[in-house]
Amino acid sequence: MIGKIIALALVSLLGTVAGAAPLIYGTAYSGPHGAATLYSISPATGAATAVGAVGFNQVGVLAFAPSGTLFGVGQNGAEKWVLLKIDLVSGAGTAVGPTGLETPFQDIAFRSDGTLFGYARSVGQKSKAGLVYSIDTSTGAGRLAGNVTGGFEDSAPVAFSSENVLFTVNQRSLGTIAAAKAGPVTALHYSPSFGGAPSQANAVKFDARTGMLWALVATSGGAGGNYVATIDVKTGTVAPVGQTAAGLHSLAIEPRDFGPPPAPLPSSLIFLVSGVLALWGWNRWARSRPSSA
Repeated sequence: MIGKIIALALVSLLGTVAGAAPLIYGTAYSGPHGAATLYSISPATGAATAVGAVGFNQVGVLAFAPSGTLFGVGQNGAEKWVLLKIDLVSGAGTAVGPTGLETPFQDIAFRSDGTLFGYARSVGQKSKAGLVYSIDTSTGAGRLAGNVTGGFEDSAPVAFSSENVLFTVNQRSLGTIAAAKAGPVTALHYSPSFGGAPSQANAVKFDARTGMLWALVATSGGAGGNYVATIDVKTGTVAPVGQTAAGLHSLAIEPRDFGPPPAPLPSSLIFLVSGVLALWGWNRWARSRPSSA
């Protein structure tokens, strides 16, 4: 019986470690050229905690490389768009190099082979076509790789799944895209829990280990706030996790293999395991005592 209790306690312990929540980051800024701040975001409540100033303006897109390095794109002091590496401890960004574009990327995403892609619109473009760039992570330079000929709205965020399927959110719908055409589209169904206001997902990223698509959802005019949410890619259901900081523009999910050590175990679980071990030791000692009969 004691052995079974110990086994159950160990299963609980292992489940706590194995079921660790994803590590989520985002950046926030105010105004068209506002200074950006890196935030860590709770996957349980949506609450955002400032990590530190990035040191660049308008950092509105983020993506983790498979190696665990966080990349972003922002403006330097000369108002040139540059690729950045961002430190997760201090929030400080280090310029890799200029993208060579006159406009910002609407989003960036890494394919599983480590290739970084950026998605942008050309200056003055009014159609729903998007431009696809490959980005050199050693120089920051973007090279035109193709286009998306339909369904690419303003501010459309993108994310690669673990199967390298590229998803994008176009205002009220979720779709897949390739370099030359739009793919299947699924209507998004926002929960009325988003402050009761019209909502739109402005940033999306997959947790490749679980297949969950995470999103930053903004309500119309900010009346209902800014939310962290999850999106079911099969049904289009958008479920709120919790309200988060205003001004967040980007989202990135850290590869768990490269994240910090798991958080300390809850004191209640430590107490349980300690008690079980003590009971097991007492039981062994009691059985080893010679009988008085």
